[in-house]
Amino acid sequence: GGRVILRGELGASWVDDFSELPASYRFFAGGDKSVRGYGFHELGPKDNSGDVIGGPHIMVGSLEYEHPIAEHWALTTFVDHGNAMDSFNSALKSSVGIGVRWFSPFGPAGVDFGFPLNDDESTFRMHLNVGVDL
Repeated sequence: GGRVILRGELGASWVDDFSELPASYRFFAGGDKSVRGYGFHELGPKDNSGDVIGGPHIMVGSLEYEHPIAEHWALTTFVDHGNAMDSFNSALKSSVGIGVRWFSPFGPAGVDFGFPLNDDESTFRMHLNVGVDL
């Protein structure tokens, strides 16, 4: 049989002046452990020049189904939903995708192909994973 994997991330920061919040304390979304189909830290509030600057809040959820196809190999399908944001009522981004996992003697490795559902310019993004699921 297969397995269902649920992952979630919820975070909030409260500061009087957001510009004083260091980048290391800001939230960013997108990438292989976030909303696949989008680049690493591609999602979140942007400055006037269009650069992602991170936000004080994050909400991300993932649902993945992993089905074994051979010894040490599995196929996956997934849906991811979330964003980093200025407020929790900001728009969320979604993606769907497929992937393959190899359970090696040294730990799992895999590749995912994520397809963003909210971006007309992107077709898909490939994500490589090595190590345990978090």
